[in-house]
Amino acid sequence: MIRLLLLTFVPLILPFAVWYLWNVFGKKPQLDPSTGEQEPPEITSAPLKMLTFVGVLLSLLTLGGFLLFHDQTVTAPYSPINVDDAARGLDRGIAPDRPMTSR
Repeated sequence: MIRLLLLTFVPLILPFAVWYLWNVFGKKPQLDPSTGEQEPPEITSAPLKMLTFVGVLLSLLTLGGFLLFHDQTVTAPYSPINVDDAARGLDRGIAPDRPMTSR
C-alpha cells in the first residue's frame, strides 16, 4: 500500500503542492484589505492541464524507475536450508549458524 502511495500519488500531487507553496511564499503576498491577512492563492488560477501533465509524467518516471531498478534493490527471496549440505558440513566439524537460545 505504501508503494502505491509513494510511486503514484505523491509524484502526481507534487506539482500542485509546489505551485501552491510558490504562490504562498515565492510571490508578494496578496493581503485582504478588511482583515490585513494574507489571502491564499486560488486553485482556479493554476495551470491545471500543465500541472496534471507534469504530475502524470513524474508518476510514470517514478514507476518506471522503480520497475527498472527493483531487482537491484531487493534481496533474493528466502531459500530453505539444504539438509544434505548441512549434514556434510556437520560431518566435517563445521557447525551451521544457529540463533542464540536462552536457557
